[in-house]
Amino acid sequence: MKRLKKKFLNITPCIGGMEVKSKIAKINIPEKYFFSLFNSPYFSHKNMQAVDIYPGLRFGDIVKSPVSGKIEKIKKVKSPKGKEEYCIIVKKGDVFFKILHVKPIVNEEDLITESEDLGFLLSSGFFFPWTDPHIHIEIRKDDNIRAKGSERLWCKIKNKNKSSEQIIFCNNYLLIRKDIPCFVGDKKCILDGGLPYYGHGGVFCDNEIEMGEDVYIGDKKIGVIKKTYGKIATFKPYNFRTFLNDIEFRGISFYLNYEFFKLVPKREIKIKIWDEISINLRESSKTENL
Repeated sequence: MKRLKKKFLNITPCIGGMEVKSKIAKINIPEKYFFSLFNSPYFSHKNMQAVDIYPGLRFGDIVKSPVSGKIEKIKKVKSPKGKEEYCIIVKKGDVFFKILHVKPIVNEEDLITESEDLGFLLSSGFFFPWTDPHIHIEIRKDDNIRAKGSERLWCKIKNKNKSSEQIIFCNNYLLIRKDIPCFVGDKKCILDGGLPYYGHGGVFCDNEIEMGEDVYIGDKKIGVIKKTYGKIATFKPYNFRTFLNDIEFRGISFYLNYEFFKLVPKREIKIKIWDEISINLRESSKTENL
């Protein structure tokens, strides 16, 4: 097991460029970025109406625009804890892209293209201690900045084999690279979400998903399908407990296009060096080892 300790992780394993689509537009995900539709507790992520794109940068770094168009609107918005937050609306034709968590270095009426500098990545008041710097994007038919009313998003994800096992110690979480199979019923799937602490998650399969099917991590049943969209579905996680060897964590966090999953601690972690690791999901006195 490879071990690495870093104060900040700037690692972006490359599994391949992707695109996220709605019925009216698409968002390109650069090859080295990872992303998520469901790994957030907020409304748009519960309803598959937003994507968070993680460029592997630090808070305060300049991030490039994920979309092209005219800067239609820039509005400073209220954020918990009094932290700085902005909403940037980019218009392309009849489509509006709503962007959060970036302090803009552009102005209204400016034209911008993909890969041009957009602004500084913010540590938003909407974030948790374990949240990494990212851009939040929604696709809309209007320039309204409200939480509801964005288009539903879709993407195709393929299962990838993991490289050698690795554990990375970060400030507020651990990253683990370890092959853990996930299933909906008997169908292999890819998970997306912070489980169980955000109260919902998403699954991506090569086959159609049915309502009421069980979701598994390894042999452990961890949730049940609540809404289906063909080969994508949302599920309700059970209130399971997550352990790394003998240490209990808040939960386990999955992303798309990323070789690692994240273990989110309940409190400050005392770093240990293990020759082997075991991820345990427990319900009451019952334990399943992964």
